[in-house]
Amino acid sequence: IDYIIKYRDHEYNFCHTLKNIVLFENINVSSDARLLISYFNENNKLCKINLPYSDIISDKHINYFIKNIK
Repeated sequence: IDYIIKYRDHEYNFCHTLKNIVLFENINVSSDARLLISYFNENNKLCKINLPYSDIISDKHINYFIKNIK
């Protein structure tokens, strides 16, 4: 299973769409892949988002999920 524990912009390209993150990290994404985003909110509470990975969301910036999906 391919996954990222922490995402870092190794090349400093700053185009943090899911498609680019997967590309930069050399992750093979299958048709049934799921996306798990964990982050700390403004109250230091650990939050998690679990979504199916698809072309619809692959062009979204990583912050889109934190700001728009809760």
